[in-house]
Amino acid sequence: MAEMKLIFYYFFFYCLHEIFHLFTSLVLGYQIDCIKFKWIGFNINYKNEFILPLHDVLISFSGPLANLLFLIIFKFIYPNKIMFKVNLVLFTFNMLPFNFSDGGRILKIILKYYVGFYRSFLIVNISSIIFSSILFILATINIKKINYILVMILCIYIIIESMLDYKNRIIYVLKDMYLKNYLLKNKKVIKIKLKGVQFNNKILDIIQSFCFNNYYVIYVFKNSNLLGKVTEYDIVHFFQMYGNITLEELINIQNRRN
Repeated sequence: MAEMKLIFYYFFFYCLHEIFHLFTSLVLGYQIDCIKFKWIGFNINYKNEFILPLHDVLISFSGPLANLLFLIIFKFIYPNKIMFKVNLVLFTFNMLPFNFSDGGRILKIILKYYVGFYRSFLIVNISSIIFSSILFILATINIKKINYILVMILCIYIIIESMLDYKNRIIYVLKDMYLKNYLLKNKKVIKIKLKGVQFNNKILDIIQSFCFNNYYVIYVFKNSNLLGKVTEYDIVHFFQMYGNITLEELINIQNRRN
């Protein structure tokens, strides 16, 4: 009975956690399309085409912030060990760098500015599998308690979903590229980064280094001879048209068009 009561508290404060996400997105001016319930939580779909990176961080952190406020209340204002423990667990768990957690989402957004869209996805995906594996091992120590069994099931789910999600990494990168182009349209000053690469590199090899901070212009060389140059926009466009071709093939197609 006590364990069922504890599960109810977790569910109640988790719902409040999600309400804070919803409230923050509405305050920031986003329109809700639909709310879907998934095993790992609620999934809010927006009518808006894009969510700005800063707004994404604020929306993501608002849920854990709710739990942080509650754990402070139940620690110092209205002391309650159970309520404090529940919100401490929810805050800590959601701030871990899991692929589907608020902490993982925030980390991924920050990394997109410094290590690129592709690498940010890989880092969070790998850390998700590592942390889930560690939590699973720790939970096996208290396997007789139902809440630890639920943690084990959740960890298995996160590991499997992270592995499956790896197959969609290019789709996520392309979505980030579209968001980046949207943000660049509203910028008066753009930081351009020049990059020289060899002709036999493929498009995906180049896309892996793209990030929010710079707009890339790629100079393509065959040994020491310059074959031509392409912009970040050209690379994404040609990838959609022709797939993962080499930069030499891209330049040849571009020259035939001209």
